[in-house]
Amino acid sequence: MNGNRRLQPFFLKTCYIFLLFVSFISLSCGKKAVKPSEDSVLAQNALQQIELIKAAYETKDIGSLTNLTDAGLFGSLEKELIFDKAGLSFSTPRIIKISGPHVTVSVNWKGVWELESVIKKNRGSGSFVFLKESMRLVEIDGDNPFVVPAVNIK
Repeated sequence: MNGNRRLQPFFLKTCYIFLLFVSFISLSCGKKAVKPSEDSVLAQNALQQIELIKAAYETKDIGSLTNLTDAGLFGSLEKELIFDKAGLSFSTPRIIKISGPHVTVSVNWKGVWELESVIKKNRGSGSFVFLKESMRLVEIDGDNPFVVPAVNIK
């Protein structure tokens, strides 16, 4: 029996040392954060800009639309703020292309507009073209999600 009592403290010390060793190894082998590439950052910024422009359009926030879009494009967007309510949704981007001074994001979209109790729906596929440096929207190729479908109101 005396032999077992001497082994108990030795066994506990061994277990503690083993646990400390395993903890040290697991903490030191942790993954280091991977820095995203410049292209990845540009793509994420473009996706965020699309969401900001969408929100500004839906709420008719002219100040934000002015800051987020090129002057020429802003004029055409402003003319389309004739709705009472609007709701747009964009798919996961099909293609994100980074070339020269531009970042182009191609998406499918769906929209619902309400104008004087008339509801119009539309869908399409378009590409948003941003300037890399400012991340301002300069062009929309294809179907423009910010155009209210024709409504016959008397």
